[in-house]
Amino acid sequence: MQVSPQLMLSADVEYQYGLKPQMSASNASGDFTLGSADILALGVGVAYQINPTMDVFAEYTLQRQAIGVFDTVVSGGGHCH
Repeated sequence: MQVSPQLMLSADVEYQYGLKPQMSASNASGDFTLGSADILALGVGVAYQINPTMDVFAEYTLQRQAIGVFDTVVSGGGHCH
């Protein structure tokens, strides 16, 4: 959205959902089976034109991640549900 000839604003929304993604960890004996990965990101950008050949741009992004655990194998061989 152009606010003035030199100033522009932008907005960005991103959503990701993963069902049963795989994740490995170096400090554990096995792989984790995750139940889900739910990610929401919101961004607001501002661009200002200093002159016809130079712009300044900044963006702020807020991200929320929710990771659901399903059948995690711990290093002792037990299961957590």
